[in-house]
Amino acid sequence: MNSSNERINYLLQVWTSGKASPAEEAELFDYVRLAVHEKDIENYIKFLVTGFAGEEVQPAVNWEILFEKILASREEAKVVPVRVRMARMVSVAAIFLLIAVGGWWYVSYKASKEQKIAQQRAVHKNDLPAPTSNRATIQLADGRIVHLDSAANGQLAMMGDVQLVKLKNGQIVYSGKTNVESYNTLTNPKNSQPIDIALSDGSRVWLNAGSSITYPVAFLPGKERIVTMTGEAYFEVKHNTQATFKVKVGNEVIEDIGTSFNINAYPGETGIKTTLVEGVVKINKAVLQPGEQYLNGTITTANIEQALAWKNGFFGFDNADIRTVMREIARWYDVEVVFENVPSHAPFQGKIARGMPLEQLLKNLERYPVRFRIEENKRIVVSTPKP
Repeated sequence: MNSSNERINYLLQVWTSGKASPAEEAELFDYVRLAVHEKDIENYIKFLVTGFAGEEVQPAVNWEILFEKILASREEAKVVPVRVRMARMVSVAAIFLLIAVGGWWYVSYKASKEQKIAQQRAVHKNDLPAPTSNRATIQLADGRIVHLDSAANGQLAMMGDVQLVKLKNGQIVYSGKTNVESYNTLTNPKNSQPIDIALSDGSRVWLNAGSSITYPVAFLPGKERIVTMTGEAYFEVKHNTQATFKVKVGNEVIEDIGTSFNINAYPGETGIKTTLVEGVVKINKAVLQPGEQYLNGTITTANIEQALAWKNGFFGFDNADIRTVMREIARWYDVEVVFENVPSHAPFQGKIARGMPLEQLLKNLERYPVRFRIEENKRIVVSTPKP
């Protein structure tokens, strides 16, 4: 930018902010009346009008004084030949009209933006973030409660010769042996990230939100390894031919034979769904092979990706109706769901990341024939769109 441009910008800045001296005002209007500087002035005015993108406060303009100055500049321009005078008057008027219109537009924009922000706050005030941390607790055999979110990394408890440790990655690990039979219960509440636990035999369990598992502090030598659970969990079992691993859930017992499998047994679902990933499991008298799923006495081909979506950070839906979808969302965000005239089956297919805010997630679901409204007290109203 040359010195002339810099001077014009300076004069416009001090003049529009009301800080120009009489000499600076006169100099500014001398520049305004010279057509050669019209582009420089116009560029500055465009900056003045559009520069608010960074939320900088723009100088206030006294439009009454501006109008008087325009008239004054016209009077001073009478000595200029008529054709030139008329052209420059039009140019000067156009430039200051741009300022005036720009100022009006800026004020209107700010008012509109503030109104939009207020409306958005009203809409978003009921929005809920996805859980970003784990809020699980462990109830020890002696009744003590360990809150894992606030517990420091390292040793959490000693139970005889068995050590309970929290690793840096958040995993919970049991190590050691004991001849005393005692049990701990790991509970992962709603609105909580999954928790990963390594049992004393090296078997690993991932526990979804709204789930719990009860297990021995250490498995006793020569005895069956038995755990009980509610909700949903994924197991990677250390196979031991001398000690069968069994999961008791509801009225079913899932017996491992060197296996990785998922169990979905939330209350209110259609039944206890066991999905086998690797190995073999026995449920009652039925035997599952990898890629199969057991539900209510029936074995079907499993959608492994959908069954393990929660463990991998997604909601996975495979021809699921809206009530099934909303039960999973309710557990994740810990909300109440109310239905208004919603058809019992509107099949949802695919997967959605679980890390987004509730409102954004629901907007993604509105491509289906349903609508959502988030109300106060963590309440979602589900309805059909109006025709």
